[in-house]
Amino acid sequence: MRIAMVAVGTHGDIQPGLVLARGLKAAGHTVRFVTSIYYHELVRAAGLEPIDLNSPDPRSTMASVQAQTVAASPLRRYLRILQPTGTPTDQQKNRMVETCRGVDLILSNYGLFYHAAAHLRIAYIGFGVTPIHATRAFPHPLSRCRRSLGGWVNLATHHAVHGLFWSRERRWVNEWRHRLGLAPENLLTVRRRIAETPFLYGISPSVIPLPSDWPKKVRMTGYWFPSDAPDWQPSPDLIQFLGAGPPPVAVGFGSLIEPDPAGLRQILSAALRAAGVRGLILGDWSPPTVGDTGDQIFSTSWVPFAWLMSRVSALVHHAGSGTCAQALLAGVPSVCIAFSGEQWFWAGRLQSLQVSASRVRRRLLNSTDLAKAIRRAHDDPALRAATTRVAARIAREDGVKQAVAAIEELAPAAKQSAQ
Repeated sequence: MRIAMVAVGTHGDIQPGLVLARGLKAAGHTVRFVTSIYYHELVRAAGLEPIDLNSPDPRSTMASVQAQTVAASPLRRYLRILQPTGTPTDQQKNRMVETCRGVDLILSNYGLFYHAAAHLRIAYIGFGVTPIHATRAFPHPLSRCRRSLGGWVNLATHHAVHGLFWSRERRWVNEWRHRLGLAPENLLTVRRRIAETPFLYGISPSVIPLPSDWPKKVRMTGYWFPSDAPDWQPSPDLIQFLGAGPPPVAVGFGSLIEPDPAGLRQILSAALRAAGVRGLILGDWSPPTVGDTGDQIFSTSWVPFAWLMSRVSALVHHAGSGTCAQALLAGVPSVCIAFSGEQWFWAGRLQSLQVSASRVRRRLLNSTDLAKAIRRAHDDPALRAATTRVAARIAREDGVKQAVAAIEELAPAAKQSAQ
């Protein structure tokens, strides 16, 4: 098949799509990878053809999101959901259509491409790394519920969140559909369409069992893990630090851009020292958050998790889906500091698996509680035993193989329904 894979978001959203795209290419399919120009070097390094989505710089988008959510109260965050989103320009809408002409299948983590697929009468399959389909099994990941509230209440949170987002987008989406020659949608038809559209989750069923009330066209395939980065080499200073003492606790927040780096730097440094552990502070989109180096705390730029995880005792992170997956695969205990979005959901899931010492919201973070959690993640044998058990189950899964097989199974029916 000729496939247009569309991936938007942060690195944790793009990387799984790249891994799956490589699996599809290895299976004999032709794949063009549609994403922000910011990721094109990463796409080429994976041996794939990048296509520019003409979307905003994801770093600027993430900086804006973090500035608006980390310091905001829960009420202000919920009120912000009700505000209209920025409407894509006509050029961006046209780009969505043009990037997908001439393919047999659109595989996308960006739901708006469904409308382009319907216009072009091309088969469409969605994918993602956080569960968004309505279910009684757990609340919607964006609902901020601390725990399961029972089947009907859980289901109601999904409908509420879907309704809030649809209320922000319905006007311009239906205007666009009209220009594309498509019938308008309402909340009921959107729910029906989501239930009928094939969808793949790059999530381990060992971490989230497949809900029994999900549609049959929704598959939980297992994680899509990246391979080692063969061209990457650790710095001599990093090697020296790792070899100078017991395994450190790694701290990293991936694609997040911290709005108060000085405040976070102070909390992290104090917590690591109070816990009496060595700390390895990782930079990525934000610069390293601790400036001092020495025998106890060392700051470095990005380090591939596949290389790093066997060399640390625990990981303090933001509970992004991809970071959670890497920590689980490595059998490394976590301390979760949720900044925004679905991170609170993932932090709770790791706690329920007994592989995380703590989960706390970034805006409530303090060095005393963080030090206690770090110490437990570093030392607790029960926590480490639980992470080892989960890691063993995940290691037996082949998410990419399962996903490729599911795409090849679901695509013919999706193509037929698109005609």
